[in-house]
Amino acid sequence: MNGRLRTALESWDDGPYMTFLRPTVTALIAAAGIREGMTVLDAGTGFGDPALEIAEVVGPTGRVVGIDHDDLSLQIAQSRANDRGLTNVEFRKMEVTEISLDVDTFDAAVSRNVVVYFGDPVGFLGQLLRVTKSSGRVAAATWTSGDRNPLMTS
Repeated sequence: MNGRLRTALESWDDGPYMTFLRPTVTALIAAAGIREGMTVLDAGTGFGDPALEIAEVVGPTGRVVGIDHDDLSLQIAQSRANDRGLTNVEFRKMEVTEISLDVDTFDAAVSRNVVVYFGDPVGFLGQLLRVTKSSGRVAAATWTSGDRNPLMTS
């Protein structure tokens, strides 16, 4: 890992990027009805956000699976989980457009800032619904164009 990336990661949790995105995690947790004891999927977990925050909410009786296609991101996510002492979260390499997990596995599924990158967002959301129990919820947050997002305009 290069020095610039290492420096950025050392301040990741308190840096401007997470300060900007943390409210989105809170909104996803609320929208998906995530609570203690649940099993939750985080599709497109990247460096482990929001999976790590969700792991704290579901507690030791719950479980979180974060999936992403990028090996380095998954290594960073696992390292961050280890640093926090979280044992109820696991990270798996997987394409989020082709989720190879069993049907009706999760109580909830979330995805932050991922759906915008796919040509078939409905198909992506269908993948999340497929692995979520019928009594569960799916919540997704995404970027919008700069002219519609006051935080992204100058």
